Amino acid sequence: MSESSNGIFGGDKRTSKMNETERHRLLASKQRRETLELLENRAMPLELQELAAGIADRQHGLTPRERRPVELIAAALHHNHLPMMDDFGVIDYRPSAKRIEKVRIPADLQSH
Repeated sequence: MSESSNGIFGGDKRTSKMNETERHRLLASKQRRETLELLENRAMPLELQELAAGIADRQHGLTPRERRPVELIAAALHHNHLPMMDDFGVIDYRPSAKRIEKVRIPADLQSH
């Protein structure tokens, strides 16, 4: 889960003050990059399963009926990628609800 009290980056959710090392760490994962791209134009809140299905479709061309890859992606997002992105302040993720509440993607991280 997310280290939200002090967080690994001080808990200040500072996307606008992300240094180059933090930016690199955030973008190092293909799944986090795809997550940012999918979140850019989505209405909030967004359910974890919907996000996972979108990523599965991008990676594998899967339909929503092909559940196993979606479940694996959802687990990785829930336990790893979304908490880190929340710590960076790029999103507001509610793990208990498995829902992304808000997105704050800085311009330098947006796809063009």
